[in-house]
Amino acid sequence: MKSSEFFTIHDLIASNYTITKLAAGNYLHQFTPATTATIYQFEANAPEVIVEGERYNIGYTVNAAGKNIIDPSLLSKTSQVNPMFSFVAAQHLANGAYTAEKAKNDQRVTHSATDDYYWGKSTLGECLAQYSLRKHSFSI
Repeated sequence: MKSSEFFTIHDLIASNYTITKLAAGNYLHQFTPATTATIYQFEANAPEVIVEGERYNIGYTVNAAGKNIIDPSLLSKTSQVNPMFSFVAAQHLANGAYTAEKAKNDQRVTHSATDDYYWGKSTLGECLAQYSLRKHSFSI
């Protein structure tokens, strides 16, 4: 599956962890987040994969029956992820996609900037402008 077909949840605390042995020799692992009753499940060869109470990042799909199926390759403990390594990896991926993103921007945005490149309508700029307006409208 493509990564765009997966939903992701970051920093989920695993609770209500159950393991059921299947006829094929695999194990069905099920758990819920500490804050909701949503059930996530996956099949694995190992009898224990999740540590209850630990924080996890998960990638999952929803099957035809409405069950949330985790891809075991997209299951990681939050404590094992190095934030700086993730940041550097994201920067590297973004640099690789720069040319394609610039081409898409040029197709959909008309700009006449001469001093810098215009990346289209800035959501951040709008948020800052709205914040500034709200801030000044409440001040006396």
